[in-house]
Amino acid sequence: TNNTQVNFIPGQFINILLDGGQKRSYSISHNVRQNNTLTLQIKVQPEGLFSDQICRQLKANDKIKAELPLGNFFWQPKRVKPVILAATGTGLAPIHAILEELLESKNCPSISLYWGCKQQSDLYYHKQLLKLTKTHSVFNYKPVLSQQSQNWQGLTEYIYQALVKDHQQLDDHQIYLAGSPEMIKKSQQIISAYGANPDFVFTDSFQPAQGSNKKGIFSSLLTRFTKKKQFA
Repeated sequence: TNNTQVNFIPGQFINILLDGGQKRSYSISHNVRQNNTLTLQIKVQPEGLFSDQICRQLKANDKIKAELPLGNFFWQPKRVKPVILAATGTGLAPIHAILEELLESKNCPSISLYWGCKQQSDLYYHKQLLKLTKTHSVFNYKPVLSQQSQNWQGLTEYIYQALVKDHQQLDDHQIYLAGSPEMIKKSQQIISAYGANPDFVFTDSFQPAQGSNKKGIFSSLLTRFTKKKQFA
C-alpha cells in the first residue's frame, strides 16, 4: 500500500482487468474513500470468469489490475430538484453511492428510492435501506418485487409502475435509473409520458458479460487499491 488517494465521484465504476484483454465493470457502491478502500456489489454468476472463478479465490491483500474512475453517472448538484432513484438488482450499487452523497449534502432534496428485484431473497441491502429511512426524514424507500413472494407484504409490480403511481408529474424531478437495459428502456418510455424532462434523466445500464448465466447470488467484495488508474 501507499498514500496515493483514490479519487472518484459517487456513481462511477471501475474496470477490473483480466488476462487476455478481458474486463469486468463494477460500480462503486459507497461514498467512502477512507484508507483507499472501495466497496463493490457483485452478482456472482455461476462459472463467471471473474465473479465466480476468480473472485471466490481472492484473499485479503491479493493484488488485481483495475482502472478508474470511469463513467458519467453521478448526481448533478447544480440542478436542485426532488430526486428519484430507481434500480434493479445490483444496479443498486451506483444508486446507493449517489444516495449517500445526497444524504450528506447540506441542502439535501427529497429522495425517493425504488429498488426492484425478482424475489424477496434478492433484496440483499434491504435492512440497511430501511435503517436510512428512520434517520433521514427526506428519504423514502420502496422495494418492489416482480414475482410473487411468500409472506411478502410490499409491492409486487415493476418499479416504473410503482414510480408513476407515486409521482403523477415528473417534470420537476431529477431521475436516476440503474440496472438492466430492459428496465431502463421501459422506464424511459413510461416516465416520458408523465412529463419527465430528458435533460434530467440519467441512466447506467448493466449488461451481463457475454455468455454469463443470469442466475446467481449476491456478495460484497472489499478491495484495497494501491495506485490510481492502473493497478498491479
